[in-house]
Amino acid sequence: MASRLELEKLWTPGQPVERVYDYKWTYPKLDLRNPPQLEDILWGNDYRWWFELFVKIQPQGRPVEQMHLWPWMQEVSYNGLSNRELMLKARENGSSTFWVNATVRDMLVRPGANFIIAADKEENAVNLIKIAKTCVQHLPEGISPGIVADNQTTLSFGNPINSSIIGLTSTPKSGRSHRGLYVLATELAFWEAPETTWVSVTGTGVKGDRYMGESTANTAADMFHDMWYDDTNKYRKHFYGRQCNPNHDEEWWEQKQRDIKDPHLRKRDYPNHPDDAFLTSSDTYFSADIITEGSASARPPQVEKDLGGRGWVRIWKYPVANRVYIIAADTATGAVNRRKRPDWSDAKVLDWLTGEHVATIHCNIPYDEFADVLAEVGKMYNSALLAVESNSPSGLAVLERLKATLQYPKLFYRRVAKGTLQGSVTDERRELGWVTSHGNRGVILSNMYNQMREGSFVCYDQVFWDQCKSFMSEDGGKASPDSHDDSVLSMAIALRVRQEYQPGREIDPSIWETVRDNNTKSSWTKMW
Repeated sequence: MASRLELEKLWTPGQPVERVYDYKWTYPKLDLRNPPQLEDILWGNDYRWWFELFVKIQPQGRPVEQMHLWPWMQEVSYNGLSNRELMLKARENGSSTFWVNATVRDMLVRPGANFIIAADKEENAVNLIKIAKTCVQHLPEGISPGIVADNQTTLSFGNPINSSIIGLTSTPKSGRSHRGLYVLATELAFWEAPETTWVSVTGTGVKGDRYMGESTANTAADMFHDMWYDDTNKYRKHFYGRQCNPNHDEEWWEQKQRDIKDPHLRKRDYPNHPDDAFLTSSDTYFSADIITEGSASARPPQVEKDLGGRGWVRIWKYPVANRVYIIAADTATGAVNRRKRPDWSDAKVLDWLTGEHVATIHCNIPYDEFADVLAEVGKMYNSALLAVESNSPSGLAVLERLKATLQYPKLFYRRVAKGTLQGSVTDERRELGWVTSHGNRGVILSNMYNQMREGSFVCYDQVFWDQCKSFMSEDGGKASPDSHDDSVLSMAIALRVRQEYQPGREIDPSIWETVRDNNTKSSWTKMW
């Protein structure tokens, strides 16, 4: 039997600008002249024997043929399958075919073990059922189970295994009426209502079940992204990029670059490194290069204060005596994204002189508590100018408490008549708070983007850069359906207010008195 078990030389095109994942293959070769006993092939930990001896596939437009494993498939097959598998992949790497046929083997020795396939689209579920059917129909007599039911989304077997392969479309009600020992979630990043659907589909499982999730990347804000970077979920994770298809040679890549004009979309669909896959999408407001360069400055804070498990205050730079600071706050409105996650309140603290980001407040707490935290942090930063967005009832509630109850000394007022941004606490012709309108939203975002390009912008907050990855260019800039934009907007407001604010010009200079001893670094460490 012909076999392509020699390790193909993986091609790297020229000198790629993106990082290249270092694949270290550890599997030994198979000696097909001396196969093990059938029992070992069906029960053994090394799935390669099963694939190379028994699995038939039918590539599009071609007759049925023996399946031969690519290097990444050999790697996974040799090490055996765990109960929790997660794969981030490039397109056209054969992963769905692999997972389906590997699971067919396990069904043969587990009577009653149903296999649930949940796909992003019905046509994908139907195609995977066809792959399983091709495998079963071409198994040797004595191994192949009898097919007793066969339609587009269900393949059922009679004695002795009495089980079914069921194809589902990923909707919140998927799987509620089915039970399966094996679950394959394909193109997980593109599911509708992913959290709800995932609970529904994995709820089909029983003791000893196996969940397999595989997908190309979509955004940096979806459930698949979070699963991939979660170090506690006990999934065994595999990344196999565009190099892992041996047919992807230099000629293929040159053609792919001509076919896909958008470089960000190419990097997402055919990545060389897992971080590149999630970096951005084709319609992101901020470019991938800007995000990569800017996020390199992200680092852990010097001090973090937990807000009762509902958020935090993170400090990167302590206040400097006689230095002027600005705080801009975006107050949560209760909006819920596609993942059913509410938005959070967010505030950025900037050094007015340098524009450097020094602290962040990020929380999901009642409005009065958010006002209290803003006042506390503002006073610590030399009674910083505090600009709170007043578009919503929640923002107005925060401002009302800051002014009437807490009597915060320096709140931002906007000029109503001229529409400018200079702050004042005395001019009654001005209105309290910042308003983000359809007219100025594009202005403040463009201003922030320009500062990013010029290299004059520094933000140490990883949350901000993560939101930038999923901030879309649609409608002049807004969060993707799976994300929120509170961190992005609070920073954009802070940078704009800093540009227009002239400390001491309209506010009594006595406000800028020397910082007291309780704002020293030693006192901060003790308090926080």
